[in-house]
Amino acid sequence: MVPPWQITKVWFTESHHSHAGNWFISGSGLHPNPRIYKYDWWIYPSNSPYASAEEIFFKSEHRLSTKAFFEITKQLNEEKISFAYVNCKYFRSGNKVFNYEKMKRDFPTIVFAIAYDEDTDEEHEGHR
Repeated sequence: MVPPWQITKVWFTESHHSHAGNWFISGSGLHPNPRIYKYDWWIYPSNSPYASAEEIFFKSEHRLSTKAFFEITKQLNEEKISFAYVNCKYFRSGNKVFNYEKMKRDFPTIVFAIAYDEDTDEEHEGHR
């Protein structure tokens, strides 16, 4: 993983990043069942007003829903603006897949996402 503080406007202009494109820095792909996990996303575009991705990645004020992430990346791709992105995957509350008590015991600091049916984020291909 490239550390977020190294992802800057200059980073995008280096020879191996000079073409318009996107770079998945850290996270995981979408699980096919949107009821199992919730994802938070962060994007650092090459035209960002911020000096580096460190000022955006994993900051609550820059968190994007799955729908917002895909809308923004579509626009950036259409405009040929390079960007780097990350995501975090959270176990959703309220399903029968996970043993929540065991998870809380084994990982006392674990945070669960809101249950799918209670999630008010707009959908993107079933994901909220």
